[in-house]
Formats: sequence, structure tokens, C-alpha cells
Amino acid sequence: MGKTMEEKYTEHSHSHHSHSGHSHSEHSHSSAEHSSRYSRPGNPVDLAEFEEDLMKDAPEQASSVKAAEAKSSHKNTKKKKKKRAALIVLFALLALVMLALVAVVGVFTYFYNRSSYHPDEKNVTIDPSEVASMETIDPKSLIPDDPSQYVPDDPGQYDPDDPANPSNIPPTDQSKPVDDIIRPADSINRVGSVYNILLIGVDREGQKGTNSDTMILVSINSRKKMIYLTSIMRDSAAQIPGYGFIKINSAFAVGGFNTGAQLLTDTIRYNFGFPIDNYAWINFGAMKTIMDMIGGIDIYLTVKEARYVGISIPAPQVVHLTGAQALMHARDRSSGGSDYGRTQRQRNVIMAVIQKARSGGLGNLVTLANEILPYVHHNVEAGKVATLLLNLTNYMNYGIDQMRIPIDGSFYSSNGNLIMDFQRNSSAWRNMVY
Repeated sequence: MGKTMEEKYTEHSHSHHSHSGHSHSEHSHSSAEHSSRYSRPGNPVDLAEFEEDLMKDAPEQASSVKAAEAKSSHKNTKKKKKKRAALIVLFALLALVMLALVAVVGVFTYFYNRSSYHPDEKNVTIDPSEVASMETIDPKSLIPDDPSQYVPDDPGQYDPDDPANPSNIPPTDQSKPVDDIIRPADSINRVGSVYNILLIGVDREGQKGTNSDTMILVSINSRKKMIYLTSIMRDSAAQIPGYGFIKINSAFAVGGFNTGAQLLTDTIRYNFGFPIDNYAWINFGAMKTIMDMIGGIDIYLTVKEARYVGISIPAPQVVHLTGAQALMHARDRSSGGSDYGRTQRQRNVIMAVIQKARSGGLGNLVTLANEILPYVHHNVEAGKVATLLLNLTNYMNYGIDQMRIPIDGSFYSSNGNLIMDFQRNSSAWRNMVY
């Protein structure tokens, strides 16, 4: 139902008195004006005049309302646009992160699958076909009563001018019974900051009677920021679990191609008490290929060592070796120190490879990994490999130290076998690494 002119007048007057867009002074002026125009004393309200003014004010009021509405709508639109833009940026960042993760996982999977993973067997069995011709050792029969007989097997192989010459190494304490000397060392507790991986080099991959020619325990101590290389001499006699007392490098052959590395690792754990986390092994033919792939190595050689690999130098110095020469150097037993010197050369080769990786930066490390992994057999699970890769650039800045087992004065040498005091050697290793 339509409103009368009087009702409109009343509403119009109230709206003028309460309009929020005017200041208090404007409000008072407007009220006085309306009072004077429409409510003259003693005169009735001039509705016609009021209606005329009302029609004049209507467009202005409508425009004001529309302007306010437009302003509010503009603010809301700007807020919505900002929110939309923020969401777009957020989704874009999430998409980039996801793509990066997918790329990283893809690259990692690619590299990991290039290596040969061998999960540990619950029970390693002895392969009869591998050990038919192997005879265990009675360590008591190898230790002569006369201490003067503790001499190198072939003294002619030793260079008297070589600082690594062990020919004058004193024998183990004669007061200790043989059973105590060869008793397995106490187990060493694992420490979270130390990771131990056994690197194994074999003579002939996949062939019967394959021995481990090289055994180097690599220990990474993240607390001390050090990497330790510990060579175990291949003629060291040890108790192979489930088989008997024999040269430790035979454990790989005793276990066969599939479980030889695991049995060798278990043998070292049993005799020395070392908390070995994983192993990785490679054949020497692959080592030559790898050295050639990385462009060879630069290494310090004596005159004799250089001559052995076909290089003539006037004095000891750093020389460049090809893959074939690096392999010859790592297996050199005749340039001084016999097998003692040979283990030192093997550690030097590994240090030269590490140094080359350090100088080449991350790109060189990726290239190196891509070339080496196809030749590597190991039991390192994917999660651990990922952790090692994430810390690889840190490891490249760690210091390096090394040792040989057996240590000086801790073993007997007889008939080509090294009968050692496992506890003394285990303690020496623990003191260095931890």
C-alpha cells in the first residue's frame, strides 16, 4: 500500500537527522533549513513544495548510495584478486617442489638401479665346491718356539730403506697363550655418528676360488669430520664362522659369488668385533675401466714404484697413471714392503680417487657415480644410499687418516700366514676411529 505524502515527509525528516554521511554541523544546518521551509510557525506544511524538493534530492541520494556500493564492491574485488593471486603462487610453488622431488627421486632411482643390490641372507651356508681344496690352519703349529724365527717369509722382498719396512717388527707378547692371542676381540658398540662400510676387491668376478685381494674398512665419523681407511692384510688368518681357521681372504671364496661378501663381512665382525654396517665389492677388471673413465689419477710414486708401472722418473714425485697403471700399482708387492707395502698402495689409490672427486665438484661426483655404480655389488639399502648422497659434499671436506691391520708388534708371520692378536688390533682401530 502506497505511503501518503505526510508519511514520506516524516521519513525524509528523520533520514536527514540521522544521515551518516554528514557531519554534526551539516546535520544542524539541514535540520534548521527543513524546519524553516516546511514547518513555518503558524503555517501548515507545504506538501507540494516538499514533494518538489524530494524529487530533486532523489537522484543525488541514489547516486551517493550507488557510489558507496561501488566502492565497497571494488574493495571486495581487490581482496578476492589478492587471495586468488596468493593461491596461484602457492600452487605454483607446490608444483615446483613436487616436480623437484619427482626429479630427485627419479635421478636417485636411476643411479641406485645401476648398481647390484644383494640383500643379506639370514643363514650363509658354506659352498662345498668352493672349499674342497682348502685346508684349515692350526695356529699353534705355525708358531715356533724360538722367537728368533719370527722373520718375514721372504726377506729379499723387503727394502731396507723403505720406512714401511716391517722386517724388524717385534713379535706379539710371548707370555700370552696362543688361544688368547687368536681369541675373537670383544664386540665394539655401534656409535650413531660413525658409519662403517667394507670395500672389497676380488680377483676374478663370478669364478670359483675367487679370493678377496683387497679389504679396506672405510669409517666415516661425522662428529669428528674424518674418514678412516683401514686395510686388512689378505694373509691374516682368522676364524671363518662355520668353516674353520684359515686365511681371511678365503672367506669370499668359501661363501661363493652370492654370499661371499656377506661371509667375509661376518668373519671380520666375528674376529675383530668391528660394527660393520654394509659392504660393497668390485672386481679388479672393473677397477681398470673405472680409472680410465675418470681420466686416471695423480699419485706420488717412488722410483721403484714408477718403474713397476712402466714409468721412468729421476726421483720420487707425483705422476699420472692410466687405469691399467693404477691397477698395477694397487697390486704391486715387489717395490718395497711386500704385502705390507701393497696395502699402503691400495689406500693411496683410494685417496687419489677421493682427491680427484674433491677437485671436480658436484658435477664430477655425479659423473663418477654414474660410471662406477654399474660395477658395484653391495647390500646398502636405498634409504641409506640416499642419506650418504645427501651428505656427499660434506664428506668431501673431511680429513683422512689410515692404518693397517695387523698393527706393528701384534702378530706372528709363519708359512705365509699372519697370526695376530685380535684384541690388540681391535683396540687400536677403535682408538683411531672413535
